[in-house]
Amino acid sequence: MHVMTMKDKTNHDFSLKITDWERPLFPDQYDEYKQVAGRDGRKHQAKELGVRTIRVQFFRRNRCPEEWFNVKKDIVAWLFTRNEVEIQFDDEPNIFYIGKVTEADLPENYKPSTSFWITLTCHPLKYGQQIITNESEFTYNGTYDETPYLLTLENVTANELIVSVNGVEIKYTDTLENATVTINTNELELRVNDELKVFEVEGYFSFLKPGENIINVNIEVDLTIEFMELFL
Repeated sequence: MHVMTMKDKTNHDFSLKITDWERPLFPDQYDEYKQVAGRDGRKHQAKELGVRTIRVQFFRRNRCPEEWFNVKKDIVAWLFTRNEVEIQFDDEPNIFYIGKVTEADLPENYKPSTSFWITLTCHPLKYGQQIITNESEFTYNGTYDETPYLLTLENVTANELIVSVNGVEIKYTDTLENATVTINTNELELRVNDELKVFEVEGYFSFLKPGENIINVNIEVDLTIEFMELFL
């Protein structure tokens, strides 16, 4: 790791060199193992993923106090964000994190050389490319096994619509006439011509998985699927 990019600037813009970093392989995991009476071992209970904490150490050589005090103001402005932003590292091309700096031990006093750590608190998942495809069979290159998607079906005419993604079916049981149907598994919504449908929907919302993904529709339609690549 040599370059950190945030807010369209890098550490090199401030003559900061990355000398060390701590980046965990996984985000925080809150799984539980509970003892079950009469059984050896413990029962595993999966829980949600927590945040991903990344620490980066910077180093800078300073020629004089005036230079340091001037650049320090710019470094503070670069590191401070009121809201979460995109963060990239050069050793992970085409990947970005979403988070913010939550701690920095930037020294106040002038020294000929300065070293300090920052702590970044980020979303548990890493983000890749936004993909849009019209194919019913495609490869998902992410590593997260519950990636949501937006599936749009156009020119839908049917007495019943059945959509299967990786074998998981969702069914719309009312009549459709030249309609546009959207299935949003991030929001768990099925809409017909942008109108939310609930009582006419049966089955389950599904997610994309790493590797090959297959969409089956019981009628001929024009389809588009959109998703963001997600990585652990």
